[in-house]
Amino acid sequence: DKAATPSGKPEGNEINEPSQAYILMHAALFLATGICSTICNQMVFYHGASQPKSMLLSFPTYIGMILVVLLPLPKSAHKGVHSTSSQTVFGVAS
Repeated sequence: DKAATPSGKPEGNEINEPSQAYILMHAALFLATGICSTICNQMVFYHGASQPKSMLLSFPTYIGMILVVLLPLPKSAHKGVHSTSSQTVFGVAS
């Protein structure tokens, strides 16, 4: 066991692995939002409100992609992150 710092966190650059319940909750949430967005998009399309020039269905997707790139991560998210190469992102062995 490592000694805890005054903040109660273990010393070092250890990254706490998420629990299986945490991963399953996020997977279920991802699946649910994908299903709901598809159903909502189809309802908008069936009611005739989705003209290609309006970008009503595409705009939220593009805004989300832009926000992922532009919004900074909190300082705590940077700990233990050394690289964003394809080896670390996709778990490719070198």
